[in-house]
Amino acid sequence: MRNLRCRMSPLRIVDEYDSMLRTKRIPIVKVEWQHHRAIKCTWELKAEMLLMIPSPLEIDEAQPG
Repeated sequence: MRNLRCRMSPLRIVDEYDSMLRTKRIPIVKVEWQHHRAIKCTWELKAEMLLMIPSPLEIDEAQPG
């Protein structure tokens, strides 16, 4: 059986904010992904994205989140 999974690659960080729990601040970023021909955005933990991407992505200030 063949593996039909496609690899998604991040294009850029569109937005970021800090989610607040009772005593904890969690930095979150909205990442725009390239997946075949479709473009999809998801919210991801900033720390995980910085580990996954070799060079930090720039935040696109032109587009609202």
